[in-house]
Order: sequence, then C-alpha cells, then structure tokens
Amino acid sequence: MKFKLEIELGNDAMRTGEAVAAALTKQAEQLATWYRGSLVTELAVREKHKIRDVNGNTVGYWGVRL
Repeated sequence: MKFKLEIELGNDAMRTGEAVAAALTKQAEQLATWYRGSLVTELAVREKHKIRDVNGNTVGYWGVRL
C-alpha cells in the first residue's frame, strides 16, 4: 500500500513554503475529519483527492493505492 502526494508549484498562490504548508494543513484537517476512525484501506476507495490552493484552484492530488 502506498500514499502518494503530488503538488504543482508555480501558480500565484503556490509559490512559497507557507502556501504549500497551508494547503497540506487544510488537507490534513479534512482527512482527519472525513475519515475519523477509518482504516487506511478505506482511503483507497477514491483514487485521487484534490488539493487546492487558497484561491480554490486544484494544485495537486493525494491518494492511497493498495
């Protein structure tokens, strides 16, 4: 099983370490809320989960693959 994460850098809202950290923090909070108590294998149900910048643009994806 693998956890994969990909973020595209370079747009106006994704140029600093703080911007990347903010996107990851938001996604981590959502992950903890959506899948509270779930087994990691349940995360693999959806292949790709979108990661968005502060402007709401999709800048990447994460997913769990069995």
